[in-house]
Amino acid sequence: MDQINRNVLYKSFFIIWIGHLLLDFMTGIWPVYKTLAHLDLAKAGFIAGIALFLGELSQLAFGFLSVRGYHKKLIIVGILMASSISFLAYSDNYLILFLMMLITYLGAGAFHPAAAGMVGSWSGGRKGLFLALFSSGGLAGSALSQRVFSKTFELFNGHTLIFLLPAAGLGLLFYFNSFPPFKFCEKKITLKRILKWIKPKRKDLITLYFAQVFIQCVNWSFIFLLPDILFLRKYESWFCLGGAHFCFVIGSALMSVPAGVLADRYSIRNVLIVVVLMSVLGFYIFLLSGTLAVLPTSLLLFCMGGTMGVLNPIIVAAGNGMVPISASSIISASLMGGATCIAGFGIMLAGFMTTLFTHEPPIQALQVIGSIYVAVIFLIFQLSQEGELKT
Repeated sequence: MDQINRNVLYKSFFIIWIGHLLLDFMTGIWPVYKTLAHLDLAKAGFIAGIALFLGELSQLAFGFLSVRGYHKKLIIVGILMASSISFLAYSDNYLILFLMMLITYLGAGAFHPAAAGMVGSWSGGRKGLFLALFSSGGLAGSALSQRVFSKTFELFNGHTLIFLLPAAGLGLLFYFNSFPPFKFCEKKITLKRILKWIKPKRKDLITLYFAQVFIQCVNWSFIFLLPDILFLRKYESWFCLGGAHFCFVIGSALMSVPAGVLADRYSIRNVLIVVVLMSVLGFYIFLLSGTLAVLPTSLLLFCMGGTMGVLNPIIVAAGNGMVPISASSIISASLMGGATCIAGFGIMLAGFMTTLFTHEPPIQALQVIGSIYVAVIFLIFQLSQEGELKT
């Protein structure tokens, strides 16, 4: 690749990285907004779970369109749709809140497989590193989302339409930028063609899918209830309304690139086993440790994010490495949207389970939900042995 092509590639990748940051910033707002607005936890969990299910399920349909070469259009539409989250603060009607959340998640469903497919097609043999870098953009946006939104909500007295501006600007940037060529399938996509692509690795792909479902179920439930746990433990409001969330997600963002390098260099199975065991340890230390000082709690959340959060890009990179480049958008859609849409019910479960306990309901609900890690560990041990499953 010559110097001009490298420059175009780096510029285009950076634009997609910023797009991912903004997209996941938008989708990361709900957990803190439901606390700011004092919404009922069970109803808020139902809204998030159903909207997430439908929005992420749409990634499968958008993945087909991505394979046909509509990446750029889907990215622009996705960013503009996700900006509807800016209207959240203008209604307390649960149905309207649900509709705004649904449009936001449909936007995420359009953006993610298209953007991941573009990045995957440019990555060559470094899918783990490229997709980890791509994932780090989304994680950075998610890390900033709660604190920036809550501070903006406070400074502008609940007026949040200002978030429409970066979405509009980024949409124009995507429209006018010339991206490097990427491979897509010009032929009609059929079920037979898809099955042919995945058949050689169908056992591992199915195993990765269900592991991803269970992992995301725990992660989404934890993020959803984190502000309520912190308020319960009497931390300061800045820490409850985004500060702690930032520590958790920035740990994921900073560790996703080293995790991608490890995924390229070593067996996915062995990397996942180590990271999952560390995730379980950190998860239960946090739930059982009670109220600590802000600094050790921040460090603990950072370490938790560095293990729990990096499982997603490792699994997506592994799936992409098992299929031809033409199928990368479909596999990304299946392992991101297809898994997360089911995992969204974990948020509903978390919200419902808080109604079953009288003593520290959010903490006890997560202690039960954490038992899902047993299924994750079992599934990972079913993956191919070292040397047979690499990106």
